[in-house]
Amino acid sequence: MLDILRRGANALMAALRVASGLMLVASVAINFANIIGRYVLSISLSWAEEAMLFLMIGAVFLAAPPVGWLGRHIRMDVVVSLLPPRARMAFEIFSDLVTIATCIMVAYFAWPVMTMLHELDQRSESANIRWSFRKRPCRSV
Repeated sequence: MLDILRRGANALMAALRVASGLMLVASVAINFANIIGRYVLSISLSWAEEAMLFLMIGAVFLAAPPVGWLGRHIRMDVVVSLLPPRARMAFEIFSDLVTIATCIMVAYFAWPVMTMLHELDQRSESANIRWSFRKRPCRSV
């Protein structure tokens, strides 16, 4: 059972790495298109900066779990590496629990904001990216 869960987690982490990489490639492609448009065709994409910002933020958030899963994140572990093996293991477990608690708290506090953005049909300024993906009739201003 544990092996099945580990394989599932590894597959999920691989999918997140691919999705993050695709977002990074899309950001570079938009930037390249904007450069060509601006300097060759004298046309710039008004939404490019904002879309690239969202793509970069998405790439970072999607790449964070695989980095943590593989233990490749940056951390200050000079003191931890000097501990005996059992104490080091206890500290690693404690560190993982603190990380999980932090993620739960961030999700808990972000949920009301995301709900409000969804209810108000909030859109980004220039890219007109919606926080809500359901169709609503246009409101006159």
